Amino acid sequence: MEQTVYIKLNKSVCLAGTDVFISDIASVYCVDRHVCNRIKAIKILKTDAGSTSRYVVSVLKVIECILKEFPGAVVESDGEQDVVIEHKDMKGKGKAAEYIKVFLICLITLLGGGLAVMAYNNDVGMADMFTRIYELVYGSENSGSRILEISYSIGLAVGIIVFYGHFGSWKFGKDPTPLEVEMRLYEDDVDTAMIKQSEREKNEIDVD
Repeated sequence: MEQTVYIKLNKSVCLAGTDVFISDIASVYCVDRHVCNRIKAIKILKTDAGSTSRYVVSVLKVIECILKEFPGAVVESDGEQDVVIEHKDMKGKGKAAEYIKVFLICLITLLGGGLAVMAYNNDVGMADMFTRIYELVYGSENSGSRILEISYSIGLAVGIIVFYGHFGSWKFGKDPTPLEVEMRLYEDDVDTAMIKQSEREKNEIDVD
């Protein structure tokens, strides 16, 4: 009996296992649930163990694998033309290593951002400006703690948090933050570049 199978290929996936199945890279729909489950269990390829690699698989390769299992099926594709499969070997990588990486990244970001802000403040003469404002308002020089500098520092931190829309696990609303949007755009650019490069180098996993 002829079956119509609908597949929706993802643009990119990240997998820890070496065996890649259709269910890992695409959504599958068929009226016959038994056929649908069998299609999802079809293995597309086996990645190299112990390495971090990326593979580009064509939708035609997926259709070819389905038709080998179900020769009488009609396959309709309604997704991407290629999928980027990233294999990450997570063996031997504990949480301690991840925490160290996060700490180092946060430290570098904090120091870099702090130096950038201080360089900007020195360049435009913020300290002299605050001193001048204090003299204009109070009529005398400020000999103690400077309320303007403290307010400016707090306001700068709050402004950054509000702009990026989240602080740690705490987040404003459900909309994607500017940082998340930029990360998604970067991932799309990387995936597109990977697909174009695979096409030019003729190493895309396609039909025989």
